[in-house]
Amino acid sequence: LSLNPSILPPLCSCPIAAGWSMAPKKSKNNAKQKSSKKALRFKSGQHVLCRTGRVEWEPGTIVQLHWEDAEGEVHPYQVRMWEGRRLIYVPFDDDECCKKLELRWWEDIMYRGDLSDEQ
Repeated sequence: LSLNPSILPPLCSCPIAAGWSMAPKKSKNNAKQKSSKKALRFKSGQHVLCRTGRVEWEPGTIVQLHWEDAEGEVHPYQVRMWEGRRLIYVPFDDDECCKKLELRWWEDIMYRGDLSDEQ
């Protein structure tokens, strides 16, 4: 049995998973108003998992809330990914695009930036 991937529904509504070209373009004013009015789920410095592909998730740390891109569009979060230290933005504040990363107590210590090997 062979499935044709073009007839399968997307895994979620997140444009990262569905493909950037499928994401609806918002007007600048609408995006700014929606993002600034809505209370966000996470705070700066929190560890999260971000969807970076159809089934891929990568850990990162939130570095900015209500991040504005070069075109003036406001997005809920800017995240620094742990792998490669690259910056990405999260297009929507929902669990399909970004969810809380639960670390064990010793894992949190390993990722803290304020400790050195001498401590």
